[in-house]
Amino acid sequence: MAIPELSTEPCVLPHMPTLSSNPGQLGLAYEDVTFQARGEHITLHGWWIPATGAQTVILVHGLDSIRDDPTYRFLDFAADLSRAGYNVLTFDLRGHGESQAEPFALGLNE
Repeated sequence: MAIPELSTEPCVLPHMPTLSSNPGQLGLAYEDVTFQARGEHITLHGWWIPATGAQTVILVHGLDSIRDDPTYRFLDFAADLSRAGYNVLTFDLRGHGESQAEPFALGLNE
């Protein structure tokens, strides 16, 4: 039996929904942040939601989703974590939301 080889070449350019809300609308302090994807010149956009604790949770959405996706209530979840004392970093994967429109490899390079 042959085992298929997984390509690490970008293979999907997802649908690009746009952001419709932000943490400030839920009464949270936040900062817009950008950073480069590891080893690449792709700019990712996100929010840093500071809290009182020393621990940080990184929230990452799935395919064809974005960091404020109302279907999955990501922003509500981030707000709950922040109010519980966790710092939160949530960002749009490449090709999603406000991040650079580049294909991604279904998690192999992300």
